Amino acid sequence: MISPNFEDVPSFDAKFLTSIDEKSPLTLESMVQQCAGTRGKRIIYGLNNEGLHSVSASKNILKDNNSVKYLRFVRTSNDANITLLESNFLTYGSQLNTVIFNGLRLVKLANYLQNLSHIETLDLSSNGIEELDDLVFHNLTNLSRLILHNNTVRVLNGNVLQNLTQLRVLDLSYNKIDSLRKDTFVQAGNIQYLNFSNNFLQTIDNNTFSLFAKLERLDLSQNPTLTLKENTFANLTSLKSLNLSRCDIRHIPTGFLKSSPDLIALNVSRNAITKLDSNCFENLKKLAIIDLSYNNISSLPLQLLQPLENLREFLLSRNQLSVFNFDLFTGIQTLGTIDFSDNLISNFTNTLRKFKAQDIILKNNQIGWFPVFLIRNVPGLRHVDLRNNRITSVKIENICYTSYPNYNCPLIYIENSPKECHTYYIRTENAIVVDCTNRSLEEFPVIHHLKTDRYEHSQVMVNLSLNKLNLNGQERLKKYDNVSDLDLSYNDIEQIEWLPKTFKELKLDNNRLKSLSPEVIENFRNNHKLDNVSLKNNPWQCGCSDIELQKYLTEFNNIKINISDVTCEDTGEYLLYAKICDDELALKIATPIVVIGLFIATILAIYFKFNTAIKVYLYSKNWCLWYVAEEELDKDKTYDVFISYSQKDEHFVEKELLPELESGDHPFKVCFHHRDWIPGEFISRQIVNSVLDSRRTMVILSNNFMESVWGKLEFRTAHMQAINEGRARVIVVLFGALNEDSLDDEMKTYLKTNTYVKWGDPWFWSKLKYALPHSKTRRGLSQYSQESFHLR
Repeated sequence: MISPNFEDVPSFDAKFLTSIDEKSPLTLESMVQQCAGTRGKRIIYGLNNEGLHSVSASKNILKDNNSVKYLRFVRTSNDANITLLESNFLTYGSQLNTVIFNGLRLVKLANYLQNLSHIETLDLSSNGIEELDDLVFHNLTNLSRLILHNNTVRVLNGNVLQNLTQLRVLDLSYNKIDSLRKDTFVQAGNIQYLNFSNNFLQTIDNNTFSLFAKLERLDLSQNPTLTLKENTFANLTSLKSLNLSRCDIRHIPTGFLKSSPDLIALNVSRNAITKLDSNCFENLKKLAIIDLSYNNISSLPLQLLQPLENLREFLLSRNQLSVFNFDLFTGIQTLGTIDFSDNLISNFTNTLRKFKAQDIILKNNQIGWFPVFLIRNVPGLRHVDLRNNRITSVKIENICYTSYPNYNCPLIYIENSPKECHTYYIRTENAIVVDCTNRSLEEFPVIHHLKTDRYEHSQVMVNLSLNKLNLNGQERLKKYDNVSDLDLSYNDIEQIEWLPKTFKELKLDNNRLKSLSPEVIENFRNNHKLDNVSLKNNPWQCGCSDIELQKYLTEFNNIKINISDVTCEDTGEYLLYAKICDDELALKIATPIVVIGLFIATILAIYFKFNTAIKVYLYSKNWCLWYVAEEELDKDKTYDVFISYSQKDEHFVEKELLPELESGDHPFKVCFHHRDWIPGEFISRQIVNSVLDSRRTMVILSNNFMESVWGKLEFRTAHMQAINEGRARVIVVLFGALNEDSLDDEMKTYLKTNTYVKWGDPWFWSKLKYALPHSKTRRGLSQYSQESFHLR
């Protein structure tokens, strides 16, 4: 049976066929034609070949499908008796971009590669190719990837690669090449990846790689008789990774990589090296990983690692080392892992020296006592592995928390630790710390059911900063157990959809957040443990979707979120004070408002002109109170009015306003902070509560008020409440001669667009009491004139 990998593509019955060719009832050409109209862009066929001994693919397959760009033929070891391709098969393949022929036993390679000027990737692995003619790739001028893995090529002549000026990747691994010469790579200037592993290389001429100016990865591993020369790797100025493992190398020349200052990873494991020169890593300041495991090194020069200021991993397991010398690592600030496992270490020297490392692996050595100085003199040590040594017993409490109580204990094992991260226990915080900083993570790790083998922790602190996280795996956040601190800063997060149930601190700064959903804000409100949320350096859009965030900022002004963290990207103003959603709402309702407005504009003009006077008159007469009363709307509020004023104006408030407002047949209930505020509470919290619990906020606007920081905060809080509810909540009382130069822009704008009451106005009390909450049961204000007037 032959079938493609899409359900809508027909399957083909080849059960009784012994061959598939142009004369058989079923041909490859007919299968391709039947699938030409399917939705699949890429079709893969599998052959049940128990009865087949030959399959022939002719050039006619591509003749009617000459727009095909990707072509792959693979024969597995079970297809040993099947021949697949005719020599002229690619005659009509001029548009092919990628060709993969694996295991096809191609005899004359040149015949298959004519007319392939567009090809960029050519994979000819496992074809038994023994020779490469000089002109075999001559026409492939756009070729960027050439894979000749697992063939039997013995010689690579210079002319073979002559025209391949665009070549980026060359893989000749698992062949039989025994030497490389400089003239082989005359056109190698753009090669970035070169693989000659698993060959029989013995010698590499000096300056063989001198033309590889862009080479970044070089793999020469498993060439068992390879000999290095001092200038073997000269001029590899862009090299970042070099693999020389399993080459039976006995000596590394001094400064053999001094021309490769960008080298990051060096693997010379599983060789026969007995010693290292002190200058063999000269000029390799970026080198981060050195693997010297499985050699015969018995000692290390003290100057060996001094040039390596960015070293992260130093791997020397399975050698003959007997001493662990602290001096070797002094001055290196970036060490993550030191692996000296499976050596002969029985002693430590220069233990008073300090160096930085995260994991020290010393298992399977001959150490007879616990090296407590590792805890004291290795800051940041998270784990030390001393298994299978000669240590008879270790009392963790005595070592970690009695002798050195201020140090993190590297002996505590954490179960279910995510493999992508460093996990350790802090006794002083009784916390498990999961540090996934700067791991290039694109998916949130699984952090679930963490526990130590000794202590019952009370919290988990997770650091996922400096990664590439966004939405992939974000739902896992909901299952993060007992997380108290969550650091998601410096990622690519555009939207937060999930959060742990409870946490104390959350860092979301330096992401790509444009808004926070109402569900996230509700999580903040319901999380009574929350102390701090960091949101700075995000491109906040300050649109309608941010209304809930703006309300939250108003409620917890600089308490849980710093208001300066949430700044509108377009205007630079704080979201707390921004007028948001006006433009969006206007666009949505503009059309119906225009149509309706033109119809009723004339009628309403007269009403709006005398609206205030009419309402004041009705209120003073006790007529139509259903029209002017609002007590049902605010029946749950404690106070009628909260008075906001400067301390310097307290005499006016206390002697003039309060006696009048709180007396009479129907007094108003006034929130007066000297009397009604709770001692010991945060002032900002008391301000928010007073505004929210009052039907009105009365601002005594004077020159003194404009100098009061708390007074301005009270006005802004009340103003934001009025905007959010779409109702008049603020009453401004002008007290004294006002210096307009002292007014900020926000107050000037308010006075231009809203009414106010001026102390000394003959109708002051009538206007003020009308502006205060109306009651359906209030009596007329007979002591005041009932003439029509405006509040301003």
